[in-house]
Amino acid sequence: MNKIKKINNDEVSIVELINLFKIIWNGRWKIVVIILLIGFIMFGYQGYKNINHSKQFNVLSTINPINREEIDKYLELTSAFQDSISDSNEILSNITQATLYSLYVETLIEKKTFEDAIDRFGLVNDGNFSNEVEYLKKVRQLALSVNIFFSNAVNKNLNPNNFTSLINNRENQPTGFNEASIQFSYNDEKKWIQVLSFVDKSTNQIVREYLKDSYEAAISLERKKIKFELEDIALRIENLKNDYEIETSNRIAYLKEQATIARTLDIQKNTRQLPTFETPSGLFSSIIDKPYYLKGYDVIEKEIELIQNRTYKDAFIEGMHDLQKEKRSFEQDIRFERLEIFFNSSPLVKNDDFKAASIDISTSKFKYGQHTKFSTLLIQVILSGLIIGALYVVIFNNIQSKNLFRK
Repeated sequence: MNKIKKINNDEVSIVELINLFKIIWNGRWKIVVIILLIGFIMFGYQGYKNINHSKQFNVLSTINPINREEIDKYLELTSAFQDSISDSNEILSNITQATLYSLYVETLIEKKTFEDAIDRFGLVNDGNFSNEVEYLKKVRQLALSVNIFFSNAVNKNLNPNNFTSLINNRENQPTGFNEASIQFSYNDEKKWIQVLSFVDKSTNQIVREYLKDSYEAAISLERKKIKFELEDIALRIENLKNDYEIETSNRIAYLKEQATIARTLDIQKNTRQLPTFETPSGLFSSIIDKPYYLKGYDVIEKEIELIQNRTYKDAFIEGMHDLQKEKRSFEQDIRFERLEIFFNSSPLVKNDDFKAASIDISTSKFKYGQHTKFSTLLIQVILSGLIIGALYVVIFNNIQSKNLFRK
């Protein structure tokens, strides 16, 4: 009995498959139409995609440091700067590959040079925006999509807070320089090369101007320090002169008083002896400090005359000579003139000779997107059309059968 039931079930299944095949075969033209419709949509979309994205690429460009020969051009300047400036600027007193590379990449990270280049070479179509604010916002967004990373941090955006430590790690490492790279996606190779050229030139110019400004600021600060020192010395000299006038005025008043006493006592010259007393140990004067008037009014009045007739008073002011020497050393200081010679002969002043680093445009790696092959797309169209078409025919047939049954 079970065997008979099983045979009947198998026969039913075969019959259902045959009926299903008949339904699909009868609706074959519908399936063909669906295949054609899907093919039209998929091939149309692929054509549109190829037209608009046929040149889409990812590009990777390396940022190279300058060579040792370029660094040697700063040796005289850095040495002179260390010797001439009391509080030496950390960068100018130690211009190295790492220092310049650091400034270069820091400038790139700000993305301002990329914004200017994107705007200059029209990477964003300004006709698609209703106002300038929206346009500039889009330019900024595209500039921010430029990825800058170090070789030990590929595919990770560089964190400016960690930048200094990354730069310092390569200090004193002639080999294994931790270079940075630029990564970007776009669809116009020519424009992107123009952008990189512009960014490279602009970034070097910004770094150069920063170093020049730092130099000028350091020199200005040092000159101010010298100016303050000279002002302090001038004040001290003025105070010594004022003190001298007060002291000499007091001295003359004292001498005039002593001269009057000497004349009253008719002591013309220092001829009188002080009273002495005899003791077991010998003779000693009864007065320890001899009154000044005992020198006689001739001597005292001559001293008054000499003091009043002094023409070069500085020679009689204690400490004046040392202050004048110190003042003269500042006034005759030619450190800045010599430093200016080294500065003007450095690449910082020679525009065409300066480079902090450079984008290696010639070795940039362009990787273009892959297009779907025609044969692959055709197979996808046929398979998807058959499946969708068959489902449509079967479902549509069932709906029709139910409607007929109801009638």
